[in-house]
Amino acid sequence: MLRRALSLLGILQIATLASVVMVVVSLAVVLWHQTDDYFMPLPNYLSSIKIALPPLAIFLASYVIAFVTGTALADTSKLAIAFCRNRLLQSAAGMSAVVVASLIIATSCAVYVNETTPPAYARLLSALLGASSDESQLVKNEIDAIRKSNPALAAQLTKVVEVFAERSAVNAGKKQVQSERAKVLVRSLESFDTAEWQQHPLRKIGAAEAYVLYGQSIEQAGQGFASPDSADAAYQRATALLGEVRDANSSLVPGLLKASATNNLGNAFYYMKQNERALASWRQANSPAFGRTNLSSWSNIVAALILLDRPVEAIQEGERAKDWAATSGRALIEPYQYAGLVGNLAFAKWEVGDTVGALADLATAHAFQEDDLTRQNLALGLIVQKRHDDAQRLMRHIAPPASRTDNGTDKKVARCVYLIWGLAMPTGALADRAANFSAFLGEARSQTELELFDEVQLGKLVERAANGLPNAAYPCGSLAKIKVIRELLVVNP
Repeated sequence: MLRRALSLLGILQIATLASVVMVVVSLAVVLWHQTDDYFMPLPNYLSSIKIALPPLAIFLASYVIAFVTGTALADTSKLAIAFCRNRLLQSAAGMSAVVVASLIIATSCAVYVNETTPPAYARLLSALLGASSDESQLVKNEIDAIRKSNPALAAQLTKVVEVFAERSAVNAGKKQVQSERAKVLVRSLESFDTAEWQQHPLRKIGAAEAYVLYGQSIEQAGQGFASPDSADAAYQRATALLGEVRDANSSLVPGLLKASATNNLGNAFYYMKQNERALASWRQANSPAFGRTNLSSWSNIVAALILLDRPVEAIQEGERAKDWAATSGRALIEPYQYAGLVGNLAFAKWEVGDTVGALADLATAHAFQEDDLTRQNLALGLIVQKRHDDAQRLMRHIAPPASRTDNGTDKKVARCVYLIWGLAMPTGALADRAANFSAFLGEARSQTELELFDEVQLGKLVERAANGLPNAAYPCGSLAKIKVIRELLVVNP
């Protein structure tokens, strides 16, 4: 028996049967890759009943055999088995052809699975990298679905979503970066149970964002773990992780994720105040190399040009982006990103003295995305136009001003809010104005101290606020680059 099995015919028979099994498994893997079952662990999927041959396929195959051979339908399965046993498995040429064809099919399946992005994963990425509340709900729905078949992965993805939600809230001006929370986010994403999750691009991009948040919190608090360089160390770790995602050659890193990683790399350089490197990364993210033009990177390009004292070029870039967004419809599809673009265009117009055009753009940004950040920017535009009452009404949608009886120590309110309040009440009581500039500086003062402020002391406090603005947490700190904002903080110009 053993001698027969080890004969050439026996070896070919074993190879043929193995190759058929290999094709069935390969096709099952492709089916797993293409369906919503992708997030189920592959071994679990292969052992499930979902890969059983559909009854319809067997039914149709039986009819084809009956039609071609003229055999009765009830005998088709017997005919197929007899053909394989008596003809195919007795023919060296036939079995060799089956083995070769099976190898080609299995190889093609492997290449397809390794080089194409699973549709379910692509859908998750599209929702995760968006910024609207609708997309946030889509992400939650996707993770809830994943949790049913892979609770461990769902738990890890939830950490990534938490980081993105934190970043969105900070960018929208809804909250300040909190050091302890940022530290926990870093630790949760830098701990991993499996090598697969350690190398997963979503873990890396989430951890990078957490490191950037932590770096910001260190700068905001003015302290680090052990040295004044720890904020820079956090940013360096972020850039390393983002570089790995950007340069990855994997079906899990499609153009959308590469562009996002490259854009975020520019963000990290921006927080490190390396504006030339930030501009280069943002231009790369917005280039045809990634097969897409995106408003987020284009908006950042405008911001970088302003920071590099190139406002005319920033306006030209911004107007091109604004026209493209309108004609392509992206302004309606990506209102959050469009609002950021138009807001940055307004800052560029401020730099060339077009305060009326800037206010119009700030109003447009607020109309497309009503959040605390667009409210703050529009309030500044109204202050520049000396419409202080309108600015105050708008700011009350964010938070009330600090006052001599409430010195604005609410950590949930971004400090920049109090700076804008201080500018919005030029004729207000000295004690109340001092309370807002003190809150911006993070300095708590008693009612008695505030009521002792005179014009000279207030002037010195405003001057300290102006000197501290460049070191404030971004994006507030970037206002120090805008000439009209600096002029608002000049005492007795």
